[in-house]
Amino acid sequence: KAIEKYKRLSQLSPGNFEVWQKVLAFEYEKEKWKELAEDAEEALDLFPNQAVFYIYFASANQGLNDLDQANDLLKQALRMSGSNQVLKSQVLGKQGLLEIAKGNTDKATALFEQSIALDPPHPESLAAYASFLVDSNPEKAIQLIDPILGSSFKNLGFIRIKAMALFKLANYTGSYEVLKEGLIEFSNQKNGRILELNGDVLFKLGLTEEAVAQWKEAKNLGSTSEKIDQKIENKQYN
Repeated sequence: KAIEKYKRLSQLSPGNFEVWQKVLAFEYEKEKWKELAEDAEEALDLFPNQAVFYIYFASANQGLNDLDQANDLLKQALRMSGSNQVLKSQVLGKQGLLEIAKGNTDKATALFEQSIALDPPHPESLAAYASFLVDSNPEKAIQLIDPILGSSFKNLGFIRIKAMALFKLANYTGSYEVLKEGLIEFSNQKNGRILELNGDVLFKLGLTEEAVAQWKEAKNLGSTSEKIDQKIENKQYN
């Protein structure tokens, strides 16, 4: 695998910034929080002036539920962002996610609004805010995510946010089309969360057997909701 090659290179050539960036990006995408924490800390020892490594380290700590450490790391990253508007937007978005984890939704909203007001806003921050708004304001969530889906930052996780917003608006056909296209375009990014949603959409469209098949595949992949067994057993979205 490419990632194994990069991890070997990071040990053989520890001064190679791009190699570390690839390793951390992979671990972040795959939510390998323990490995990310260890590697991000090592990367910071080598590159103490790289704010992006503080962000990765903070994300790992949040994933491991060390919210205080994540908070301190993000504050340091924000201090280092200087006049870099995209980086500042990214850090503010991460701080918004951290406040959600703490249960402070008002603080999270304020941080997200600050983040997207910067020019240009970071795509991850737009997506995080859109995901946060899916239940309460799906229309705004779609407005936030659509520009990213028309850019090079488009991925299956971002597509899922739009599909979920359409689902919340009871636009099941629209949600199905978005998911269908995304699963074809980004088949290598398929995961349990996206397939569970696809099953929910299929159920709402009256395709119960197809829905159950998707839920079963989603369960095998993992990272589903706690309701997945109930959906499969009862052949029912609830």
